[in-house]
Amino acid sequence: MAQRRGSTIAGALCTAWTGGDLGQANATSETFRHVRAGAYAAGLVSLWQPAKIAGLLDEAEAGLPGRFLFLPTTDSDAPAVRPSWPGQLEWQPPALITSPNPLEFTAGISAEVDAEHYARLRCDLAPGSLDAHRTLHRLKLAGLLAVLEHRSTVDDDDWRLAEELLRASDRLRASAIAAVRLDGERREEASIARVVRRETAVADTAERRALVSGARSMARKAHAAGDEPLTRGDLSRATAGKHKGLVSVDDMLAHAIAEGWLEPDGDSYRAGRSQPS
Repeated sequence: MAQRRGSTIAGALCTAWTGGDLGQANATSETFRHVRAGAYAAGLVSLWQPAKIAGLLDEAEAGLPGRFLFLPTTDSDAPAVRPSWPGQLEWQPPALITSPNPLEFTAGISAEVDAEHYARLRCDLAPGSLDAHRTLHRLKLAGLLAVLEHRSTVDDDDWRLAEELLRASDRLRASAIAAVRLDGERREEASIARVVRRETAVADTAERRALVSGARSMARKAHAAGDEPLTRGDLSRATAGKHKGLVSVDDMLAHAIAEGWLEPDGDSYRAGRSQPS
């Protein structure tokens, strides 16, 4: 849907990820929609097959896939025997955070973020379109880890775990990109194969017509000559140039002989026992 002309879905998702103003100013008050910045929290879970994720990756220049955390739905360490029910988690969701700038980060985290911004400012660091928002993504993940433990201070462990999550996401995203590329190559190969088969069929048909038509022209000239022997050159001149452009004279002669239209006579040829229709 994001690839349709005039679609605003990708832009709206990018805006929602940073908590900006959302909405559309439509003609009537009944269809007017507006969500004020800072007045909402948005979370989106989307399930993709690797080969079908091209639509999301195509929005790289808009920054949309860089706002997603890619996580697997498989687990290579899953036990063969289902574990027993561990009981209800003794955890309560945190209260809504409504105050401005509620989270605090350690000095080390702040220094690392400042250093990265400084490197970008000096053009010493130029992340790709998929990683343009990586640091902000890491800050958001680290902040969420702190909030899940009912803390308003983001510590170095949160920062480290957020980086581990992003590295796992990077690996999965890379495998998805590879799957999309492989699927594209397979589709292209299949498309090329279809074109080749179609062109080959057309070429085979044209060559067959040229072969038969040239052989018939040779046979008619030989039968018109009666018992007079004809050279290869004589028979070649009896065929159309467009046919000789597709099939060799020798192939035409071989076909005429196989059909009984011509008979070899030393280095020459005579009319055969049958005539072409």
